[in-house]
Amino acid sequence: MVNYKSKALNGDTITPISVFNRIQGKRKFLLESSVSHGEKGRFSFIGLNPYKEIIGTEIETKIINHSTGTNETVQKNHWKS
Repeated sequence: MVNYKSKALNGDTITPISVFNRIQGKRKFLLESSVSHGEKGRFSFIGLNPYKEIIGTEIETKIINHSTGTNETVQKNHWKS
């Protein structure tokens, strides 16, 4: 079972990048919306210690499952249609 926690912060007093830089962890991430998307582009997601990672290149996609310690590599670019 995976536990998720969230916390809303006032964006006028702290930036997503400053929060990201304060987080301690080996595997952390920051996903930010685009400013050009107006109302839909106002969210940032910060996380650490994911249970899975997906790493893609032009020729393969690697799936790392940190919960089970398994890796899978597929010879395909899943990000391209």
